[in-house]
This record gives sequence, C-alpha cells and structure tokens, in this order.
Amino acid sequence: MSVFSGRQPFRSLPELEFSPSPTFDFFASVYAVLRSGEGYSFDFPEGWLMATRRVVGPEALRELRYYFLQNPTAIDLLALVPRSGRDGRVGDFLQYLESTPPTEVTKVILAARMPESFHPLLDDILERYEGVRDDDPKLQYVLRWFLRVEEREKAKVFLRFPAESKRRVLQLLTDLYERLYRGEEDKLAALFSADVVRKRRAATTAGPAELIEQLTGETILEDNRLQRVVLAPSFYIRPFTLGVNYGGDRIIIYPLETRAEEVPPVSPATDEGHASSPELRLPQGSRLPPEEGAAAIASAPSIPPAPSIPPASPSRVGRGRPGRPPKTDRKRGRPRAGAREAASLVAVYKALGDETRLKMMRLLAERERYTQELAEALGLTHPTILHHLDLMVRAGLVTVHDTERLRYYRVNEAALQTLGARIVEYLAQGRPTEVG
Repeated sequence: MSVFSGRQPFRSLPELEFSPSPTFDFFASVYAVLRSGEGYSFDFPEGWLMATRRVVGPEALRELRYYFLQNPTAIDLLALVPRSGRDGRVGDFLQYLESTPPTEVTKVILAARMPESFHPLLDDILERYEGVRDDDPKLQYVLRWFLRVEEREKAKVFLRFPAESKRRVLQLLTDLYERLYRGEEDKLAALFSADVVRKRRAATTAGPAELIEQLTGETILEDNRLQRVVLAPSFYIRPFTLGVNYGGDRIIIYPLETRAEEVPPVSPATDEGHASSPELRLPQGSRLPPEEGAAAIASAPSIPPAPSIPPASPSRVGRGRPGRPPKTDRKRGRPRAGAREAASLVAVYKALGDETRLKMMRLLAERERYTQELAEALGLTHPTILHHLDLMVRAGLVTVHDTERLRYYRVNEAALQTLGARIVEYLAQGRPTEVG
C-alpha cells in the first residue's frame, strides 16, 4: 500500500469517482474498532465502541486483530469494492467476495502492500500453492519483503492456505455485518448519498486535484500507473483517512462531515434478533493464530487450528507480589522521580527501537514534513504513519505544528541533544554516595 504524494498537481488527471457505498464505511468501522486505544482517537461515541467490543467478544477480537491489523491485512480487500460492479450494500459485496477465487483474495491482500515487480511471483506461488514447500526460493523471496517475523508468518498462511484464509475472513466479515452494521446501514447510506451529491457538485468548480487535497490532505503526483481515484465518505473513520492502492486504482475513504440535523448512529446490534447475542460466532473448529512469532503451520488439506496464545505471566515491578505497582513517594500514588524518568527513557528508546521510525526520523531531520510526504517516501499507509508519529510525539522525539490545511512534523533536536546526558544522570543515581 503506498501513497503517491508531492507538491505538483496532475498534468494528466486520472478518472475521479465518488462512491456512496456503505461497504467502504463498513471496512472503516472494522479498522476503527481494532485501532481505538492504540494511539488513535476516532470521532464516534465511546459508548458505541464499548458496546461493540462487548458484542464481539474477546476471542473474536483477537481473531479480527490477526487478520485485519498489521501488514498484510484483509482491510485491503476494500480494493475489490470498485471492481465488484456493486456500488451498493455490504451484503451484495459479501456475496461477490464469496464468489471470488481464494487465490485472487490472497493476491489482493498481499499485492496491495508490495511493488508490482512482486506480482508475477505471487501469481506463480498461488497457482501451485498446494505444492509449495516452506523452503521454496520464490516463497522465501516474497516473504523477505515483510520485515517482522509475525508478518512473514501471516503472509505464509495466506499464500499456502488461501481457501481456508478466505473462509475465515469472510466468516468474520459476515458476522460483523449481521450483528454490528446491518441495523445502521440504511441511515448511513442516506448520509453517504447526500454527501456524494454535494462533493460531485463541488468537483465541477474546484477541480479534481484540488478537491482530493481538500478532502484527504493528499497531493497526488502524476503517475502513469494511476488510472482512477475513488473517493468514499465514512462515518466511522473520522477524523482520519484510509487508503489503498491496487491495480491502477487509488481508493481513499475520507471522513464524513455530518450536519447538525443529521443524527449519527450510536449503538450496535439494535435488531432484536441480535441484541441478546453475547459475542460473534467464530469459524467452526478454529483457534487463534499466534500474534507474534507464529510457528509455521504444518501442511494439510486445510489449514489446521493454530495453537492458541498462552496467557502472559504477570510481570514483577520492583519487589513484592506480581503485578504490584511501583513504589510511590506519597500516598496519592505518584511514582518516584527515578521511576518517572525510567518510564520516560523507556518510551524514548522504544520509539527509537524500530527501523521504520528511525527512517522517519532521518527524513524529519532533513526538513519538516507532513503525513503524506512520509507515507510516499516510506511506502506506508496514512494510518500507519500516524501511529508511528504518535509514538514519537509522545516520547518527545518529534514536535508538531498545524497550518490552516496541514499538520507538519519535525525532529525535536533539543530532546536528542540532551538524551545522552539524561542517561548518564539516571545511571549516576544508582551509584553509592562516596563518603569523604
């Protein structure tokens, strides 16, 4: 998934389309539910999020996180919506997805994240997936594109077991739609249709390139590969945007601007038939794949249940019982100064301990940049860039300032210059005091 951005407008404009399909918003709602609390704050009622997670249940949430978060992600299947020829309801798209060959589903999920030079390799592996071994050189070459171990293992699952992967993803989407989204779809579809009418009217005066930048913050460079830009409104993605590139299409889901007279949805599963259901139904016989360091899944006619993740053992903080909070200097519970400084330093070095964030720091050290510039330079999605920036801002490594239209980020040079001295000072606090 990549963002084509820059400072020059199109010379030869791709086709611009507006879609009122609630299917885009449905995918955005899945993303928002999973990302909330991970440095993202979405503009929907907190009560809706709590009710949704209660209906979904913890096990289904873990399965959703496996398939729909991190690279590669089934969220990229929204790239199929414009190609389905069904610019309508979510149920229609799910029927189309069910009829789509499993190998095509896997290719969309992986290809949206990879350069076009990898696509022939994907085709070759998927044509003979039943005979692909773990040590297959083409498979290993493709997997090296993914940086993290858990990403490689998940990509391997999609490549070696496309039919079972598609079945699980489709089952999760179907259950989410029936229990969480279907009851609100009519209300949302009316809002999207009205918004698209307004945007199409604005496009006649503003021009496509200017309108794209106004709605999404993206300034798209001329690129012969880009043939169409599809813009779709979403209630649940606000205030962010969500984008996918696939096969010459750039799909951007932008935040819907609701009006005072428009009442947003606030509760999932209002339908009586679903309100009493305690949680989503998982695919039969399935158990959760591990989230990190997944072991290779043994070859079988269909993908076997992966081992469930054992509960993490409680960590010891200082002395005392497991999970006990750090000692404090007052009864009000404020941690000691040394503990506060330790937590601050840990946050800083965690933020630095990632190759992607180090690359972002180098780019921001050259000059200040906005989100789309970083996304284009690193080949990452807008939400992924925001997630990394949020970690670095909270650690004090990056500062931010807003203009009328864009938010710019820059390296906090003062924080970097004092970082070494902070470490030396913290270590010195643990030395015994010399007695003269």
